[in-house]
Amino acid sequence: MSIATTIDTALDRSIVLGYGRIGLLARRRLPGWPADPPRIDGQAVLVTGAASGLGLATACGFARLGATVHALARDPRRAEQAAAEIRASVPGADALAQACDLSSLAAVKSFADEFAAREPRLDVLVNNAGVMPAERTRTVDGHELMFATHVLAPLALSTLLAGLLGRVINVMHPGWADTEGVRRSMPTFRTITGPIIRTAQEGADTIVWLGAAPEALRETGLFWHDRRPRPTHYRLGPSPGASERGRDELWAYCEAALAAAGIGPL
Repeated sequence: MSIATTIDTALDRSIVLGYGRIGLLARRRLPGWPADPPRIDGQAVLVTGAASGLGLATACGFARLGATVHALARDPRRAEQAAAEIRASVPGADALAQACDLSSLAAVKSFADEFAAREPRLDVLVNNAGVMPAERTRTVDGHELMFATHVLAPLALSTLLAGLLGRVINVMHPGWADTEGVRRSMPTFRTITGPIIRTAQEGADTIVWLGAAPEALRETGLFWHDRRPRPTHYRLGPSPGASERGRDELWAYCEAALAAAGIGPL
């Protein structure tokens, strides 16, 4: 194992250093840090949750690489605002506003059907949208709001747009990033991590890299952080059998939920 790999692994296992700004800055200086992605002029990218934070930073990142960016937000006003902010940040950017309430599977299906009917291509889908409600809330479909937004909506979009799609990026861990959601819903965490928290742009780095770098196509289905695949758990968790049963039950629930909305098969 090289010294660079040893340092990178140590940062990852430390959590605090690896997921804070220190980890990103240190990794960028290590030998073997993956090269920045090339331009992707002519490609189309759809970013959900693009009105602020990581989503807006990600959309701007793709716009800088020359992509046509579809900025999706919860309502038309926020979507238009996001597109305007992208164009202001990246002069000449091709940014298009898209609106959809992702907590509603019917709304997701309607949006995806209309998008697929009018758009000739979609090279990258970034499932980034997220919510952190103060109280447990159910959607119009009867699902818990966070689960519907973070799990069911990405599955539905990926399934419905599969005929157009090249890459799908589910935002699993951008590091500890300073976003509106963190400041509003996790103020204590924001205060504690203040000295080492990443900017939204730093949090978006690997998302943009995954959407444009050729190296990212060599493997799929992995958990990425700071341009490297990372382990999803360590040997302190539940037994493999229990994990497999849980995954099977979760998948069955998702299939049933999407089927009830006329979406599928997965």
